[in-house]
Parts: sequence; structure tokens; C-alpha cells
Amino acid sequence: YLLSGQASDGGVVWFKQNYFLVFYMARLGPPLHQLFMVDSLLCSVAMTSDRVFALGKPFVYKNINHSRHQTIAVLSCFLISAFSVIGQFWRKEIVREGDLYDFRENEIFIKTQFGQAVGYGRTVIRVIAMMLLVVLSVAMVSLLRKRINNIGRLGNQADKKQLGKKLIKH
Repeated sequence: YLLSGQASDGGVVWFKQNYFLVFYMARLGPPLHQLFMVDSLLCSVAMTSDRVFALGKPFVYKNINHSRHQTIAVLSCFLISAFSVIGQFWRKEIVREGDLYDFRENEIFIKTQFGQAVGYGRTVIRVIAMMLLVVLSVAMVSLLRKRINNIGRLGNQADKKQLGKKLIKH
């Protein structure tokens, strides 16, 4: 990013003379960056929901096919994040200025309904995922406290602290 000159005035000449590098920075860099950001957020939601399910229904959780559920979760997270960044490929345009290449915002694409819809859609997906992550985290903490309290009722106070520490470690 620094070599392209987008962060400051100018940029490195050898970088701007190579069309492939400028193409990568304009067309592939931003979508991949957004893809991995959204995908990591969605995978965090999937892992947290898995933990909530394990705490809420431990006997059902023990008997399910974990590899199938994890495969479905990872594929759905990746597909949702891929669809959310599809418009990023056309957001930048490459222009030639003499023997140097540069890229800038593609104003025509940004003003189209598709460009705006993709931008709003990505934002909505991020907001919903962050809200889900907060709600699931609160649910996980409350279920964990409930389980610790249930364990404490079965044994004495010393056993409760010991079992609580073991439960938190696992």
C-alpha cells in the first residue's frame, strides 16, 4: 500500500510501472482485505454459537457430528463474506499516466445502485454479526455461571470453586 503511493503523495516508480502490481492493489487487495475481515468476524460468531450450544445442551452436543457442523459453518461463513465483498472488485479503476499506472475510486461504479447496495449490504452483515457476537457472548457467560451454580449445589463450597476453575479451563 505504501509503495503504490496511496498513503502519501507519489509512490515508488518501479511499483507504478508494473501493471500487475497496480492491478493487484486496485482490484484484488481491497476485496481480499474485506473478505478476511468479514470472514474472521463470522467465524467468531460461529465458534461462539458452538460454545453456547455446548453449554446449553451438553448431551445433545456430545452426540452430534462435529466435523459436519464445522464444515457447514466454515463454508457458510466464507460464502457470506465472499458475497458481501463482490462489489469491491470494481470499486477502483486503473488509469495510465504516461508510463506509470495508478488507481483511484471508480465514481461511476460507486454511484450505481449495485455499488451502493453492495456497500450497504456489507455494512449490514458486519453490524448484524457484531450484534450476534455480543448477544452470544452474554448468553455464554450466563450459561457458564448457571452451570457453575448448579455444580455448586451438588457439592460443598470448596468443590464448587475447584469445579468452576476446571470448567473455565475447558
